[in-house]
Amino acid sequence: MNRFSFVFYAAAHPLRAVISAAVLGAMLGAAVASTVPPRAKVSLAITISQRSLQETTEYAYDGYYALRAAELVSDTMISWFSTPSVIRDIHAEAGLELSEAEALAAAGRAFRAKKYSSQSVVVAFSAPDAASARALSDAASRVVSDRAAALALSSGGESLFHATASEPVVAMVSPSPAVFGTAGAFLGAFLGFALAYAARARKGPQL
Repeated sequence: MNRFSFVFYAAAHPLRAVISAAVLGAMLGAAVASTVPPRAKVSLAITISQRSLQETTEYAYDGYYALRAAELVSDTMISWFSTPSVIRDIHAEAGLELSEAEALAAAGRAFRAKKYSSQSVVVAFSAPDAASARALSDAASRVVSDRAAALALSSGGESLFHATASEPVVAMVSPSPAVFGTAGAFLGAFLGFALAYAARARKGPQL
């Protein structure tokens, strides 16, 4: 069936054209999902805690102010994972090549950090394989730990808070053919409807 005959078919049978396009889209989406390689999904939990310091008149935090300060550190840490400089530093620490342009493009997308409590931040990201995922997890732990240690200092130059990362949870995940197929079906149905509408509009003046 050439292009012109398909246009006439869509004009004469719009519902069939939409259904056919949806089926083709679903098949194409499922086929694409089967060709995409699996990726490593990672979840890394980071806990912010206050160091035990000798009590002084300058740094005599009670429990409330300690938690409030830890919450500010958590908020700052979340913002780090959205900055190109931290993304670049994490990849460099992991020994993975990342250009300046790639770091800028990945800002806000490569790492997704969320605060679950005033002292708990969970970071999620993906990597091509498990080895890269664990290298990035270890690098992220070291980078944020060093930054957190330098974020708030006592009068004696001691860090007031430190960040401790848990063992990362790493799982290889393959794209779902059902999800890709459903998305392809919706896209195909939309394109089929648009084609049928355009074909009927084109044929209308000739009637």
